[in-house]
Formats: sequence, structure tokens, C-alpha cells
Amino acid sequence: MNDTFNDDQIRVIGQKPTMTPKKKRTLILIGVVLAIVLLVVILCLVLRQNDKTNEIAQNTENQTASQVSADEPQEQVNEAAVTTSIINGTNQKPLTVSDTTVNGVKLRRFIPGNVSVELSMYDTTLVNDSSIVFLTQAANVRGDNHNIIGDFVYKGKPMAKGAPKSAKGFCAIIGQSVVLGKDDTTTTPYLESAKKQNGYFFRQTIYVKGGEAMTFTDEAKSYRRAICSLNKKTNMLLVIESVDKVSMQKFADALSNHQVVNAVGLMGSFILDEWYRKDNGEIVTLYTNNNPAHPNRNYLIFRAK
Repeated sequence: MNDTFNDDQIRVIGQKPTMTPKKKRTLILIGVVLAIVLLVVILCLVLRQNDKTNEIAQNTENQTASQVSADEPQEQVNEAAVTTSIINGTNQKPLTVSDTTVNGVKLRRFIPGNVSVELSMYDTTLVNDSSIVFLTQAANVRGDNHNIIGDFVYKGKPMAKGAPKSAKGFCAIIGQSVVLGKDDTTTTPYLESAKKQNGYFFRQTIYVKGGEAMTFTDEAKSYRRAICSLNKKTNMLLVIESVDKVSMQKFADALSNHQVVNAVGLMGSFILDEWYRKDNGEIVTLYTNNNPAHPNRNYLIFRAK
């Protein structure tokens, strides 16, 4: 070993310095803290990005829903397969009769005011009851055996049973509520409620459901009438009939275009009893049924309170 060195050289004496355990622990701790901080920053960025994505998706969904609502205003109406009209007597006049024309179809409207809505069986004295302001026949009756077609409940008592294909519509009168709708099954909770609550129920043709006219292939023309709920916001109850003979399809289309939500048929043709009472008590007879009377002949009536 050569121990000599020049004046301009430096000799280092001793071993190469090493890191103490304390410094190692400090550095490890700093590294762990930095890793945690970095992980938190990354996590915040990911969550923020997810929030933006969700917000964009929600805005897109809302815009789509708004477009559907604007482009298809009937969607909300179509959900009203069953409508309930409350007869609250806000119009003190018992009955208002008015005519209008929709799609070339002349319509006569019977609008109840401060009345009760009921069904009645055949009774020759009804015309003498001054409280009745409107009467028309309700459920259809067979011509051969005079049986009522479809379920019929009178003051809670079942008078007939069945749900024929020709009578998919129903009308339930329970207290001051009149429920109109379409029923594709043989039973409905409204039928049972009518039985339990001393109410009324009958089945008939359904002309309009949820604001849409039903489709009919029968082109025969006759006088048509229906009990209807008008305007999806108010569900105002009224009876509408055609002044002239029209097909079922033309009548249904006219009702739908007249803002009718649901329309359940009443007995058609001109061979029926129908009349209304003016404010002065005078009876206006629209149709008279001259066929032999039978106990199952039934009526829808508006009775002034």
C-alpha cells in the first residue's frame, strides 16, 4: 500500500456513513403518508368524475322524459283506465242540458249538478217523482228471456251475473262516487264494494278508455249514449248521447275528441225510456219504450237533493 500522497490530495479517514434505524423509520413513515395522500387524491378525482357522469345521465333522462311528455300528451291520460267522479253538488242547478257538435257528430249532454246518481228498476211511478231530473235506461236486457246482460247490483243486491265480451266496461256507483272503467276479468273490486256498501253496478260497452276511443268493426248506425267522465283534471260526470244515428266507432271518436276520459255505454237505440225535467218541473220526453214492460228493465237516474 502506498501511503504517500501529494499536497493537493485529500485522504478520507474512517468508514462510509450509514443510515440509522431512526432515519429509516422516519423515511418509511413519510412514504406511507405520501402514499395515503396520493390515494385520497385519486379517490376524490374518481368520485368527482362519477358525480359528473351521473349528473349528465340524470339531465339526459329528464330531457328525454320532458320530450316524451311534450310529444305524447296522451300518455298520462292513457293510465286512467279507471276514473272516479265525485258528485259534490257544487253546481246548485240539478241538471244542465246542452248540445254540441264534435267531428260532425251532434251530441246532447246531460250534466248533473246537486244530485245523487242511482240505478232504479222498472217502476211506473218514477215519472211522478219530482226529485228525479233525468232518467234513461242503463244495462242491456236480452230480448228473449229479459235477463240483464252482465253483472248487475241494485242497492247491494246482485240481480245478474256475468262478464260478456260485449260488455267490457263497467259503472260502479258507491255513495257519491261514480267509477267508470274497463275490466278484462270476471271480477273487479268495485263489484264487491257495490255489494258490501249498498251500491250499484252494471256492465256495458266501453267506448273510451283513458282518453282513447275503442276500435269497433260494426258499422251499423243507431242512437248511442254513454255515461262519461270528462276532462282528466276534473273527471266531471255527465251523460252524452248522439242526436242522430251514428256508428259505434264514430260515436267513440267524437267522445274522445270531446275530452272524455272514460265512457261506458248506456242502452242505445230509440226503443227505450228517456226523459228529463226542466227547472219549472216540466217533463221533456225524448224516447218512450212501448215494448211490454218487465221487472228487469232498469234505469240510470239523477235525483235532485
